[in-house]
Amino acid sequence: MKLSLVLLPMMLAPLALAACGGAEAAPPPSAPAAAAATSTGAPPGIAAGCETFLTRAKTCTSAYIPALVDLRIELDRPAGIAEFAATDGRDAVIAQAMTEWADDSQPAAITATCAQVSASLPADQVEPMRVAAERCMAMTDCAAFSACAMELQRPRLAGQ
Repeated sequence: MKLSLVLLPMMLAPLALAACGGAEAAPPPSAPAAAAATSTGAPPGIAAGCETFLTRAKTCTSAYIPALVDLRIELDRPAGIAEFAATDGRDAVIAQAMTEWADDSQPAAITATCAQVSASLPADQVEPMRVAAERCMAMTDCAAFSACAMELQRPRLAGQ
């Protein structure tokens, strides 16, 4: 059974987009840029914050992927992952996720993911997620960062 466990647009994009200062890193937007940010939810510069967050997740792969797999098993998202883990074992799910992550965490894939997400994040989610993501980024320990990132991801995965 092949389950996409690490597909970045579905799993990481909402939380990662808001990371690392987002709009604060960019100069004040022009009127057209401000209108675009209002309609898409993505202020100028937010993609850079997303890329920083996902790069940190890559740095913390050995803690991040098992935490993500555990959350997905707990929530059974995607549907069937809990049964897959019960049948084949958690380690098999983590191994599959690591294989997917090896591709999904490459710089070009991260850039593409962040561009896609920056176009779709609702405006009302940007600031709360940015603040929460900055809290995660301030954690120097990968286990703490990963746990924090999973709590950001939990509501989005639970709602799928």
